[in-house]
Amino acid sequence: IHVLHKPTVPINAITFCSHESIAGIQAKGICKEAVADSQPDIAHMSRLLLRQVDEMNALEVAASAEGQSTPTIAFVAYANGSAEPMLRCFVEQHQHLLRSFRLTGTGLACTTLQDFGLATAIDTVKAGKGGQGEIQQLRVLVASLKIRAIFFFMDPAEAPAADVQELYSMVDSYQVYKATNPMSAALMLKWQHAELACSSH
Repeated sequence: IHVLHKPTVPINAITFCSHESIAGIQAKGICKEAVADSQPDIAHMSRLLLRQVDEMNALEVAASAEGQSTPTIAFVAYANGSAEPMLRCFVEQHQHLLRSFRLTGTGLACTTLQDFGLATAIDTVKAGKGGQGEIQQLRVLVASLKIRAIFFFMDPAEAPAADVQELYSMVDSYQVYKATNPMSAALMLKWQHAELACSSH
């Protein structure tokens, strides 16, 4: 995916603020914009996030107008409990919409997509590739602004692993669309498909 440039908003600073104590932030000398008098400036952080959303939307509009960008959706799923059957059901029901997007995700997710004849991107993540796990590679793609939405298919009876929870937080910091259940994923997919159709006319 062609990326014009990265947003000027200090995304990493916002991420640090959401994960570290104020004392730790001050000790490291980072995220100074969001820390004042040992208290986080919530209003300022909110303005930064809103500015980030505006800039990322502007990038999408510009790239789409030049025919350079097809949004990428990543799927995260593991073979535990109800996650795999939920994913298969979702892909079967929405494969006609998914064909309009670039697709990637964890190994099980990509195998499922391919079972329904859907191509996955060349940067499909695989465990052990480059010495990184699947979630770590997805975090790299998020930080590179290569993923516009992530759909998580997890068994609700099981608590997300620590690395998945970290990905949750990172996705929120980078303002990536996120769905954690099939109903939300379906609504988000339909909306993004409608937006894509409008931008092509």
